[in-house]
Amino acid sequence: MVKRILNKILATIVPLSVHYNNERLRFLKYSIMKKAQSDKNYILTNLAILTHDIEKGMSLKNPRKGFGKKKIEQIMLLLDLYYRKYKDNNFIIENANKILLTYYENKELYKFDEELCKKCLEFTKSNESDLGTITKSTINTKFTNFSDFAKSRHSVRYFLDKSIDIECISKIVDIAKSAPSACNRQSVRVIAIIDDSKINKILELHGGAKGFENCKVLFLITSIISKYTYQGETSTPYIDGGIFEMNLLYAMHSEGVGSCPLIWNDNDGRDKALREIISINENEIVTGLIVGGYYTDYIKYAVSKRLPTSEILTIIK
Repeated sequence: MVKRILNKILATIVPLSVHYNNERLRFLKYSIMKKAQSDKNYILTNLAILTHDIEKGMSLKNPRKGFGKKKIEQIMLLLDLYYRKYKDNNFIIENANKILLTYYENKELYKFDEELCKKCLEFTKSNESDLGTITKSTINTKFTNFSDFAKSRHSVRYFLDKSIDIECISKIVDIAKSAPSACNRQSVRVIAIIDDSKINKILELHGGAKGFENCKVLFLITSIISKYTYQGETSTPYIDGGIFEMNLLYAMHSEGVGSCPLIWNDNDGRDKALREIISINENEIVTGLIVGGYYTDYIKYAVSKRLPTSEILTIIK
């Protein structure tokens, strides 16, 4: 009897442990966590992260004066290292140069350090700015095809000071639930928070949402773990959650509600703190957050240029 129970436990635990260990080793091997700072992927990945941070700062309605000095200095150091070692140009390098130019062009508006801005100009290889603007009337245009609609959606970080009614929230989720899921298990659940105090507490806990204004709804996306069956599906709740989240972003856009998705780093301490702010079932894991609110009349957003299709598409004939 005892032997049978032990065998049953081992039959579950051993494959799960092997799966987790293989995933961990793959991550350690190929992520930039253990890479040398002169490694090409290390430089390019950090440049992508740093330039997006600067874009986000400049897309805020009221950014802190003189923000981003250390990150701009890091961008220039990484660019210098890249040029000395690799010399070739690519999309991320071009984008980093555009960000430096944008930083320089906005030196008076944001009270940036004058000497730092001069250095930015020295690094600049392009004359194209990377900060976009759009009006609400343009967003509200009824698009005749999905391509135009999808490309018109941008993450925004400040919203109209107007509450979103529950009927609108329900309609958004009703549209989003058309998202596919593994075997149609529909594991995703949505918690829509409209309480200002709770929204602010969660954004503060998140740590990467500074400068947001008038967030009127915070969607918390979860997946029910008990909908999945074996160790090969440990990542599937996050995949299902991600598919649903993208559908939710489009649904918000279609209803004139701006949005910005936030990655949720659910370390044990943060996850526990979140569950103390709002009630989340123990068999659910958080896969992502989305802040939202109605669009203002004039919107500033980070362009966040995308890689050329040729760099992400492989066709096998």
